[in-house]
Amino acid sequence: MSSSYPTSVDTPSNFGLPAGTSLVTSPDHAAAHTDLSTAMGSVQAVMGTTSATAALKDITVGKFAVSNNGGTYNNGIVGTPRITGGTMSAAIVGTSTVQGGTVNGAVIGTPTILGPINASGTAVPITMGAALAPNEGTLTDTTSGTLTANAQAANIYYCLLGTAAGNRTIGTPTNAASAITLTYAFKASGSANGTLVWQSAFTFSQDIGTPTLGTGTSWNYFGWRYNRIDSKFHYMGQSINVI
Repeated sequence: MSSSYPTSVDTPSNFGLPAGTSLVTSPDHAAAHTDLSTAMGSVQAVMGTTSATAALKDITVGKFAVSNNGGTYNNGIVGTPRITGGTMSAAIVGTSTVQGGTVNGAVIGTPTILGPINASGTAVPITMGAALAPNEGTLTDTTSGTLTANAQAANIYYCLLGTAAGNRTIGTPTNAASAITLTYAFKASGSANGTLVWQSAFTFSQDIGTPTLGTGTSWNYFGWRYNRIDSKFHYMGQSINVI
């Protein structure tokens, strides 16, 4: 007999295993061992090793702690699966959609969500159970240089102005996206900080005019929102001489 695995599953009767009262020669005991060895060889050929290209490739000790104990992953419906143990590291799950359900208060470590969270159509708005803290960025003062913020890296940028005289040019923010907000916070040094020169990507309010620094050693906040139709950062207001 030869193993039929993996085309079909072998049964104990395929191996000609002797009964407790059978003679060693009937059925052939050596042949039964040969059949079992052949079957095990078939299993190993299918499973492979952790260094080969078969099923066990990339599965090392400890990774078997992750298991799917139910649910269906076809057609975007996950059913009611459970993930037991293990770590999914920085895996990217494509453009998955969560359709209802409850996480049952599970702690999912410290995941990072890359990409937008959408509630399309007339869906109930997304609500948060705690305040959202904007990411902070820092701009290093460069006299007569250009200070450029990354609009997607942070919502607010702090800059401590030095004592050297000279204008500071605020460069066009990189990675602008629709309706994104951006705040600049400059702390004046109380010396000759010069003038803030805003590049053409920034447009101003006729009522307020071009924002300028306050006096003394104060904080000065300038708020903007990106308008994708105009491809400009529209001025949203200022708060100067905050001490």
